[in-house]
Amino acid sequence: MTEKGLSYPQITALVVLMVEGKKISNPELDATYGITIDGADRKTLNQLRLVDSRKEGRAYVHALTDSGWARVARELDAGIKIPSRTSGVMLKALLPWLPRYMKQTGLRLSDLFGTAQPTAPQPETPEPETSQPEASLPETGTAPEVSLTPVSAEEIQTLIRTAYSKLASAPAEWVRLRDVRPLLGDLPKADVDQALIQMIHQDDVRIIAEVNQKTLTPDDRVAAVRIGDQDKHLIAIGLR
Repeated sequence: MTEKGLSYPQITALVVLMVEGKKISNPELDATYGITIDGADRKTLNQLRLVDSRKEGRAYVHALTDSGWARVARELDAGIKIPSRTSGVMLKALLPWLPRYMKQTGLRLSDLFGTAQPTAPQPETPEPETSQPEASLPETGTAPEVSLTPVSAEEIQTLIRTAYSKLASAPAEWVRLRDVRPLLGDLPKADVDQALIQMIHQDDVRIIAEVNQKTLTPDDRVAAVRIGDQDKHLIAIGLR
């Protein structure tokens, strides 16, 4: 089935909701970005189940659904065509978000936009000859071997998928991150968080927050990953 095309205002609404990463009301959207999600645009986004809109008091409040997150990723991958005359809402949303994202993930601008340059090989420096005998370890002990090989984000993602497959009874089943993390060994939390953040851009992966926050345990909160100014507690892999 061919995916229904979206208008530029509708795509803009999705991008803004992605940046917010939480529910936001029309008055807040108007005050911050100069837009509202109303009328035909709201109905279309709701019918496509890309945005959840509910009336709270006199104003509509909107939040991006899991399908909405996936749609934004596809729109960005395909390249969003920006009309020549626009109000610059996407830039207004994305530019303040960028430094927050970098602070949360520990990335630098060069990590996002730079191109790695090859390092010229350094000439080998011959070791000076010495007549001194090599130092030996004391007879009472042997130095332990220490692995200094870092684990790449791709390798961590593979470990996450393996852990998920052990916990989920079927593909696309929601699994708590508090159950996934113990199966990853002693990997640093920051490294696992970075791998999870990268995985949300993969078509078969969704990472969401627990809707009923009252059910969260201390372990849930510790194991959560921060994405888009919101803690996420559940992961599903294998969606189609």
